Amino acid sequence: MLTLPLLLAVISLRAQSPETLVVTPEKPLLAKDTTIRKQVIAWSKAQQGSQQNKQIKAHPSARIFPGDVKAGAKPVTTTVWIKHEPISSQLQPIADRLLFSNPGLPTMYSTGLYAAPGAEVIITLPDSLQNRALAVCIGAHTDELYQWGAENEDWRRMPAITKMQHIKGKELKIASPFGGWCIYLLHGMQKRLPAR
Repeated sequence: MLTLPLLLAVISLRAQSPETLVVTPEKPLLAKDTTIRKQVIAWSKAQQGSQQNKQIKAHPSARIFPGDVKAGAKPVTTTVWIKHEPISSQLQPIADRLLFSNPGLPTMYSTGLYAAPGAEVIITLPDSLQNRALAVCIGAHTDELYQWGAENEDWRRMPAITKMQHIKGKELKIASPFGGWCIYLLHGMQKRLPAR
């Protein structure tokens, strides 16, 4: 039989699992809480790499950040048009001087759509865009708080809340526990693409 202090400790540990932990500006995950932070990082990386969409559930922190969908919102089926044109040779020298403008990074295109936390999103490509260097990202906050100096700070949100997958073939199914803005990513210095 468990004694009361031990029972309280077990309940406390269960409340601190990565799947149920709610991190907010008012209740940050403190830098000194290294054990749970390591667990959260491992859980986040596993979620980012998982393609088992049926097992991905909405994370409770997603209600606060990046935010849940509006109550009563209905899923939509729509066509998203993008037009990609590489930067002109005249503008490239200007872009090269900007620290945030790296031509090796993917170009981001908004779909204007928002994925609900834990919901599966299905992307179907026309034949003209198959086998290109395209990916889909759910969530715009690609900064991961366990690196770049933020690993030593209190976290005011979960540390990794985006999910990215490359589109191979005609269809991609993707889900994120945090949901967020749906973005197309075009990798590398691609030539002009058709606008669909």
